[in-house]
Amino acid sequence: MVVAGQFLIKHGVGQVGKFGEMGAARFVISALTNIHVITGIGLYALSAVVWLALLSRVELSVAYPMLSLGYVLIVLVAWAFLGEPMTIWKALGVILIAIGVWLVNR
Repeated sequence: MVVAGQFLIKHGVGQVGKFGEMGAARFVISALTNIHVITGIGLYALSAVVWLALLSRVELSVAYPMLSLGYVLIVLVAWAFLGEPMTIWKALGVILIAIGVWLVNR
C-alpha cells in the first residue's frame, strides 16, 4: 500500500507541476485536489491502520525490517512505470536490502 501510495502521489504531482514554478499555495491546492494524490494519501492512511493491526500480532524486530522491502519495490516501480533509470548501483542496493531483510527474518 505504501509503494502504491508513493507511486500515485508521484504520478499526481507530475500532473500538477513543479513546486517552485507555481508557488506553494497553488501547488498544494492543486496537489490535494488531484485524484491520484488523494488516492495515494488514502492508501497511506489505510497502510497505517494495517500497520497497527500487524504490530499487535508480530514482533517489531520482525515487522520493521519488512518495511525495507518498500525500497526494493519503489526502485522497481519507478523503473518500470516512471521510466527512472536502473543503474548497477541501484540494482546492487536492492539486492543487498533484500538479502538483509532475509537475514534478519531467519
